[in-house]
Formats: sequence, structure tokens, C-alpha cells
Amino acid sequence: MPSTNSGLVLPQSLRLLGRLRKSPDSTEGHHRLSALDWHEAIAALPGLLRKLPSSFLVAKIYDPYFFNAEDAIVTHPVIFTKILYETEVSVFRHIQQQHRRLPVPQFYGSFEAQLPQDGRPVYVVLMEYIPGCTLSKLPQNDVHMRKRILSAAIKADQALLQAGILQADLAGRNFILRTDGEVVMVDFAVAGLSDDGGSVKIPSRYEGGDPEGEIAACLEMDGGR
Repeated sequence: MPSTNSGLVLPQSLRLLGRLRKSPDSTEGHHRLSALDWHEAIAALPGLLRKLPSSFLVAKIYDPYFFNAEDAIVTHPVIFTKILYETEVSVFRHIQQQHRRLPVPQFYGSFEAQLPQDGRPVYVVLMEYIPGCTLSKLPQNDVHMRKRILSAAIKADQALLQAGILQADLAGRNFILRTDGEVVMVDFAVAGLSDDGGSVKIPSRYEGGDPEGEIAACLEMDGGR
């Protein structure tokens, strides 16, 4: 997809509309939209999607309104939602700097917006749509299929570890099994990055004698959501 700014699509079109403005503390690839801008962003989407050559775009929205009530006890929903959003964006930017293929969706940018109804802030990450199914429910009857899927999940996890990314949430909903058999990791809201950009320390899930069992337990822990 042609681009002049980190693969961004939506913010570039808004810039043409003359409505986009960066927040004072914004960084490259992140933008803040007012309620008026939000209407134009939505109106621009159909035209943007028609320009996509062969893949689809997903807008992942971090909305504090749908925040987990238990987590809200720790901190304010808006603050924690923004932390999750900024963590994911930082991981995607780190991946872009790696200049190598990793089992993750293509990142197209991010922006912050205020909903026109009540001015509530939401945070949006634009990424490639990955067709397939999550790993929340691993096959129980087909032992060979289960082993192939777990091997692919471990391969994806280890590739990211070598790239300096530690996925702290190995729930099955955060992995997608593509139709070609590759496993892709699609959520980095609670991931960690190495301080020096190199590979991270091997996590405890690989220190025992049964990494497949450890990974399988993590994938299925979210109850099939």
C-alpha cells in the first residue's frame, strides 16, 4: 500500500480534508480528532476501503466505556485504556523498525478521537485484517492437529521474543490461526519490550519440560472467548 508516513491511510485522507491536527504531545503516526473530525473520518472510510488493493483494514477501538470493571478498581478506566492503547502502538512501531517479517498484522497507524455523543475519548489502532479463527478452543480429539497448532503458536511466540517482544497475555483470543496454517499474534496491549531492542529473557513458560503444555494452558485459559 503506497504511503509516505508509516503506512498511514486514514490520517492521510483526513489531512486532505483539512480537518486533521496533531495534539501538542503527539508523535509520528498518532493523531487526535475532535468530535467534528470524527464525522468526517467515518464519512471518509468507504472511499478509503475502496482503495485497498487486496487486504482489509481493521479498526481496533479502545473504549473506556467497555472497560473491565475489575481492572477499573486499579486505576481510572480512561487512564488505563490509554495505557493499553499506547503499549500496543509502541509494540507495532518497534516491529516496523525491525524491518523483518514477523507473525503479526500489518500496522497502518493510530489515532485518538472524541465520540460526538458525549465527548468520550476512544483510541483507535488500524491494522490488517487476518482471516482465520482464534486459538481459544484447541482441538481435543485430533492429537496431530492440536500438536501442529501448538507448534505454530510456539514458533510465533519465539519469533517475537527474538525481536524483543514479550507477550504477557497468551490467551487464545489473541492468536489467529490462518487458513495457511500460520499462527499470527494480534494483540499487544499488555506486551513488553526489551530495553535495548534485542531479544528478551526467555520467559518461565519455556523453562519447564513441557512448553506445549504451558502454552496450551495459557491459550485455553480465557474460556473460549
